[in-house]
Amino acid sequence: MSTLFVPFHRLNEVSGKKLDLSAWAQAFVINMLMRIVGMLLRITIIVLGLVFLILTVVVGAAFFLVWLAAPLFVVTLVGFALTFLAIG
Repeated sequence: MSTLFVPFHRLNEVSGKKLDLSAWAQAFVINMLMRIVGMLLRITIIVLGLVFLILTVVVGAAFFLVWLAAPLFVVTLVGFALTFLAIG
């Protein structure tokens, strides 16, 4: 959680050694903006990772069920073919 609010690419502004209120305010605003950008990018990447993880699990489960049902499907098709050959 502590790295969530680290500035984006560690971009930050230093106000200098003199006591200049406008330079300090400018550095503060730039540093806060870079922290917000870094936080938004990190949250976006985390959410996208979770979405793709869930998507992978769902698609994997669907393929697994198809893989389990495939032999039953083949046996059913062979049974229908034999039935139609016996009738015709």
